[in-house]
Amino acid sequence: MARKNNKQKKKAQHEFMLQKEQEQQQKKELKQQKKIEKEENKWIDDLDDLEIDSEEHVFGLKKKIKKDKKNKKTKKEV
Repeated sequence: MARKNNKQKKKAQHEFMLQKEQEQQQKKELKQQKKIEKEENKWIDDLDDLEIDSEEHVFGLKKKIKKDKKNKKTKKEV
C-alpha cells in the first residue's frame, strides 16, 4: 500500500511540474509576442511621424498640402 501511495505522489508531483513548465513556456511566448507587437507598433509610429507631402484637387484647383504629424499642423500652399 505504501508503494502505491509513493508512486501516486511521484506521479502527481511529475504532472504538477509539467504543468508549471507549460505555464512558464506560455508566459514566455506571450512576452515575446507582446515585444514583437511593440516593435511593429513603434515602426508604424515612426512612419506616422514622417512629414507627408500630398496634392489635393479641390474645385479644379491644385493645392499642395504639407502635413507634420508631430506638431499636428497642416500647411496649405496655393
